[in-house]
Amino acid sequence: MSGEIKIDVDGLTEDIQTLKTGISDFESYSVGFFEDVVESLSPFNSDFIKRISRTLENMRDNRTPELQTKLNNYVQCIETAKDTFVEVDTKLSEIFIP
Repeated sequence: MSGEIKIDVDGLTEDIQTLKTGISDFESYSVGFFEDVVESLSPFNSDFIKRISRTLENMRDNRTPELQTKLNNYVQCIETAKDTFVEVDTKLSEIFIP
């Protein structure tokens, strides 16, 4: 088997950063969102507000923390693979191109 493995390390680094930014943006919308909304409604006293508060409680997202942990682990694996590739590539170039 012969051939070259070409990896755009700079492009991969940019993509990793884009993914991290997306995860961070997603986190800011998910962490504490329901608590903030319910808290902002608490001064109001009406049947409608009580129903909205109950609805929001029922909509509370319990899966987001697990999803964010998995996404962060995924990013870490991609970074490790990229860093390992660069390290091996550097060592091989030192061996073959003295």
